Amino acid sequence: QEDFSDIEGVNGLNGQADAIFLCAMDTSTGKSTIIPVSRDIMVDVDLYSEDGQYVSSSKKQLCLAYAYGDGKHTSCENTVKSVSRIFYGLPINSYVAIDLEAIGVLTDKVGGVTLTPQVDFAYGSDIFSAGKEVILKGDAARSFVQSRDMDILTSNEDRILRQKQFMTAFFNSA
Repeated sequence: QEDFSDIEGVNGLNGQADAIFLCAMDTSTGKSTIIPVSRDIMVDVDLYSEDGQYVSSSKKQLCLAYAYGDGKHTSCENTVKSVSRIFYGLPINSYVAIDLEAIGVLTDKVGGVTLTPQVDFAYGSDIFSAGKEVILKGDAARSFVQSRDMDILTSNEDRILRQKQFMTAFFNSA
């Protein structure tokens, strides 16, 4: 079998969705609500061959829906379809996807993101203390939203809370 691990665009090998959020907007008031969707939810994911042909659907972690696409548009569309299934066919009108490499860059573009962590968290040299306000910039912003302690059973849920808190603070800064 050929190794396609370094070739972008090969279905099934395009990484995973790290953070998935649904944004609901009340069109009468303009108020938006961010709904975190766990990447670990088991859902029907459409599977495609390496050349992009539909093969079948299979119960998999939601984060894997992204892998079965081209690493761009079809990966996003496959993820959107799986998220819609979780919400009983809810139509999803649009999506945004960014590479985690962009988190620090975007954060720096808005002058940093100020927030108060809800729980203690450390990753490498980045230490975040519950109740102590921080201004996240660059790599620290990426650590805050991406990293998790795999030895803690609730690590994914803790990370989702940090991601939602970050997004809210980011939008306020932007």
